[in-house]
Amino acid sequence: MTKPKESIIIVEDNQDFGNLLLKTLSAQYTEYDIVRFKSAAEVVEKIREGLKPVCGWIDIILPDSHGTELSKHILDRQPEAKLIAMTGFTSAELINEALRYGFLDCIAKPFRIDFAREITQSAIERYLISKRKTLLIQDVKMMMEGGQNFQFSSIFSLIATLEKQSSVLENVSFQITELALKLGSAMKLSESDMKILRYAALLYDMGKIPEEEQLDDVKRGSVTTTAFTVFKIILYIIRNIYEWFDGTGFPKQIKGENIPQFSRIISAAHGYTYLTMDRRYQKALPEKEAFEEIKAYSGKQYDPNIVEALGKILKKEKRI
Repeated sequence: MTKPKESIIIVEDNQDFGNLLLKTLSAQYTEYDIVRFKSAAEVVEKIREGLKPVCGWIDIILPDSHGTELSKHILDRQPEAKLIAMTGFTSAELINEALRYGFLDCIAKPFRIDFAREITQSAIERYLISKRKTLLIQDVKMMMEGGQNFQFSSIFSLIATLEKQSSVLENVSFQITELALKLGSAMKLSESDMKILRYAALLYDMGKIPEEEQLDDVKRGSVTTTAFTVFKIILYIIRNIYEWFDGTGFPKQIKGENIPQFSRIISAAHGYTYLTMDRRYQKALPEKEAFEEIKAYSGKQYDPNIVEALGKILKKEKRI
């Protein structure tokens, strides 16, 4: 039986623009199924039937939903997917909102069609890196279940190799990890907890692996590797990165200190890093402005104590 092609989805109710994007990407990416949808409901139904998009172009304003709600649905089921938001009503606030909801990028319509090819290529490349990270952890899981030892320190070199081969990542995992570790230190995490935080931050964008558990030690912010294997702890932390402090995130709408402290730290590090990254068609936010965006969501998306710690770090380093 022939293995089905992976998919790139386009969710756009404007027929002319949707068809142009469909035609452009179909000509460029023949190894993928390029599928266009006119509504969020169509996408949700296909995902229930097993559709797993590699990446997707999603209009922010859809006839039956908001693009951010659809992104949560997709990323809950396919965390490796890389989504690009499209909007005809661009503003810094809207772009930053898209990034907060897990979109890889947000681009204003109309845009040059060569941008579509370029951004799609970047998204695919980042998807493949995320997929390799997922496979790496699956291998670690199998080794541990088979009674074999695994040195987690080797993850550093493996991820470094993956990201150095990428023309678009620019060591983003290491940027997020570096900031997460500074925040972890400010929150007075123990040495063993800092190691767990480092591994989880490096793997922040990997996919979904079955077997979740409620890890009470992780919720409290302290871990004991005698009770649970390291990989289960890492999976649990990563699974909760998109939860919001006020309980409106995903996948399970947990809130406040019920979200693992590790996840809350990585969430803030991820948000700040993405806001301060240059894009092909859009300059990064100045660091002071990026921090103001993070601070505006203190108590909503981000833990206020972690936001306060981030501000102190940036001021100490004279970045704001």
